[in-house]
Amino acid sequence: MKKVSSSKSNTSYHFRILSDAELIKERKIGQVRYISINKETFEKYLPNFLDTL
Repeated sequence: MKKVSSSKSNTSYHFRILSDAELIKERKIGQVRYISINKETFEKYLPNFLDTL
């Protein structure tokens, strides 16, 4: 996993856009957020895209 340096507000803004587009799933446990790719949305709009990564 690669750590990217970014401000908290910038990161929150971009994660919000991805979440609103249903490209990611978020779950929160305590103060920790776990973010994962929403594979169903990618397969619906970009079939086989994730296979190229």
